[in-house]
Amino acid sequence: MAEGEGRITVRVDFQFPDNMPLLSADLASCQALPDKGIFHLSFFQSQLPMVLSESDPPTSVTAQCVARLAITPPVMQSIIDLLQTNFGKFVARLTQEELREPAPRSLPGRRRPRGHGKS
Repeated sequence: MAEGEGRITVRVDFQFPDNMPLLSADLASCQALPDKGIFHLSFFQSQLPMVLSESDPPTSVTAQCVARLAITPPVMQSIIDLLQTNFGKFVARLTQEELREPAPRSLPGRRRPRGHGKS
């Protein structure tokens, strides 16, 4: 069969339920599970104290998982491509000064747990 033969194109109608919450995440984890042929993507919200004391900073904070997804390699590749493209467009619109500003809710000296954040 020639490439593209026997394939059809189907339009996807993306729907967002009215009651679906929009959650924020400030930490993420990606686990590759080659033996299962999938990736696990997990997104977390760190639970920072309302008031931080420089004289007695916390030694740890809790990060609550708000979403966990099982992703196949082809979908993972399309997500990576989508994120790279959109992040590139986002960064192109920012000034260098805006890029240097700390992220909201940052905690001085906070270390990310192994396997979380950028890999």
